[in-house]
Amino acid sequence: MINDKEKTDSIFRGIFFMCTISNLGSSALSQIANQKQSPNKSILATDLKSINTDGDKTVTLDEMKVAVAKVKGVSVEELALTETDIAGLTEDAKDLTSFIRRGGELAAVKIEDVNVFSFNPDTKLKDIKAILNSDAHENPITLTKGQNNPAVRQLKIVLNNLNRDNPNFTPFSIDPKDPNSSKFDDRLFDVVKQFQSNPNHDLVGKSTEGVADKTTLSKIVDEANNIIKDDVFVPHAPNTENVSVPTTQKEQDMNAVREKITTQLITKLRAIPEFKGMTDDQLKTIIQEKILPVGKSLYKQNDMVMKESEARTGIISNGYCASGVKEAMERELNIPYFAGNAADLDTVLRNNFKDVFAELTLTAKDVMNLPPEMAVLVVHERGGKSTSGHIGVYSTVEAPAGSGNFKPSQLSDKERGGFSYPSNKFSVFIPLKQLQEGDSRFVSDTSSFGNNSLEGNVRSKKHDGMVRLTPAQIATRRQELAGYNPVRP
Repeated sequence: MINDKEKTDSIFRGIFFMCTISNLGSSALSQIANQKQSPNKSILATDLKSINTDGDKTVTLDEMKVAVAKVKGVSVEELALTETDIAGLTEDAKDLTSFIRRGGELAAVKIEDVNVFSFNPDTKLKDIKAILNSDAHENPITLTKGQNNPAVRQLKIVLNNLNRDNPNFTPFSIDPKDPNSSKFDDRLFDVVKQFQSNPNHDLVGKSTEGVADKTTLSKIVDEANNIIKDDVFVPHAPNTENVSVPTTQKEQDMNAVREKITTQLITKLRAIPEFKGMTDDQLKTIIQEKILPVGKSLYKQNDMVMKESEARTGIISNGYCASGVKEAMERELNIPYFAGNAADLDTVLRNNFKDVFAELTLTAKDVMNLPPEMAVLVVHERGGKSTSGHIGVYSTVEAPAGSGNFKPSQLSDKERGGFSYPSNKFSVFIPLKQLQEGDSRFVSDTSSFGNNSLEGNVRSKKHDGMVRLTPAQIATRRQELAGYNPVRP
């Protein structure tokens, strides 16, 4: 087992940026720095070509694994990575992707004898910095509706960062070539006003509504701290021309999995009386329009179950994967919340819900390359450090939306980026339908939404690895939950 401390806080100092790099990731960066011939051991974006070997400016988890394996002097297959290792390297990949795209330099420093890296990005946001450093009390510098200057565009950059995990937030245009990117318009006024009205920010009555004064900007900057994950500084320009674009390896992998799952489902549907006699094309239409949306809805429901628990407890769970998934299945599929540890749930699904789920034959690589319209349920058996097994709803998400960059995502009691316990046996299921009233197993929405079992378990016992949310994070989750639960206030 690789001896990796939980997570090393590697401070990235720009104007206000901080992030973390795992010890495994730091080992790869340290090797790059040590191999530089110049006295300046700072790492430039171009130096990361030894990690981002395909030059696509997107560091992947697989590329991080290769880099770590080189440092360890072993093959990737010989790496014994824990779930924590995978999560850390996944975050490292996001940070290094952002670094490659923004430029600047990484510099190795020592904090308590541990190698970490400080980040000095090229983008300085100097106009906002000037406002934050101003001390003009009589004529304070503010950003207000109607203004048109670079500081407004920089404010939009910060707000895009701040809302990177908010699915209801449409990013502002920050393209310098877009004249509207520097305009303080009505929407920006409303976003600033909404931020100020949040009692957790302590700005009510202290700042003019909708005006980004020094106090408001300082608070926005503080709340955006620790966020550099997505490439929000560089706007995505989608190709709108009707040209043939070669598929990427990721697209090829997803297409292969799409075909594999579709083929298996056609065979399984033909064994069901109501589908006998249908052509392949007819069955493909049913799969696309009736079956796949059920799995994706289960994935989204799991996300809301997690957010509801986090908003009510103020804690990100760890150790209650089965509770999160079973609660999501109860709410989305109307099946009863049943007992059992994660590793035992495959037997329950086979015995009690074989008409609700179809079992698939997929590899771990297949699950990591699911097409974005699909989601599957994976039950991991016991083994190694997994005494109770594990369960998760896996899918693929495009992040940021419209970017063409796809990443695997696994939800249960919290989001995990990689494939859990790859050395353990696992089973894969895809939901086919929701239970309907009249079925003896049917659970009503009133009953299923009446309580959140994940929330209850998080409250009853605090497992190691749980993380407490900040007031701002809790407020964001509450905002995202607006109108979600039809039963609980």
